[in-house]
Amino acid sequence: LDEFKYIFWWEYVHRLLARLASLVFILPFVYFLVKKILNLKQIILYSIISFLFFFQGFLGWYMVKSGLILNTDVSHFRLSAHLLGAQIILSLIFYSILFRNIKEIHLNFYSYLILFFLFIIFFQIAIGAFVSGLDAAKIYQTWPLMNGNFVPEDVLVKEFSNAKAYSSPSHVQFLHRLLAYLIIFIFSIIFYFLIKNKIVNLKYLLIVLSAIIFQVLLGILVLTSGFKIYFASLHQLGSIFLIFSIIYLFYQVSVLQK
Repeated sequence: LDEFKYIFWWEYVHRLLARLASLVFILPFVYFLVKKILNLKQIILYSIISFLFFFQGFLGWYMVKSGLILNTDVSHFRLSAHLLGAQIILSLIFYSILFRNIKEIHLNFYSYLILFFLFIIFFQIAIGAFVSGLDAAKIYQTWPLMNGNFVPEDVLVKEFSNAKAYSSPSHVQFLHRLLAYLIIFIFSIIFYFLIKNKIVNLKYLLIVLSAIIFQVLLGILVLTSGFKIYFASLHQLGSIFLIFSIIYLFYQVSVLQK
């Protein structure tokens, strides 16, 4: 009963904050809409964000519903969708702040490269939600190897073509690690080309690099600490900062470069 009370209050506060956040966004939007302060692009963008707030509420209910009948744990797939929904909302809000006075975006090869990188980050966050939902961080709590192996003994790489692999704690933790290495590799390429061709100031790349390193270190700490919740929470918050830093890099490349 004590455990239920503990979970209840976290859930209750979460719902209150969600409703407050949606009102803080939607009410001013309606006011500005009535006053005809917004241009067409802003109206479209803010309408999408408003819809996503409502859809996020539905996803939250849909996620909780999965743990009310036969299984007391919520579906990690629905948990992942709910987390991604929140990340997308935050990303669009940050995007709207950066681009509010921008009339034209100069998309180029590097813009698309950064967008591709951002897509990989979102995919990594989705897999991270699988790790959380399956309690996959409670196994293989060693780094850099997984109990002495790069590929754990109970994981076959070819099994990733089967949907069942994404419900296996071992598989999703291995994939989450592998994607982290891939992210470092891809950003190294982006870093090299942007600096070589003098596309953007070094400090903006260093901000993204710092966010990536911070995330990797936190991920390692989550495992090696025995899955301490405060490290896991910081890891989740770090993903938001990482996304913001990438969006800001996209802004630098696509708006300030012609």
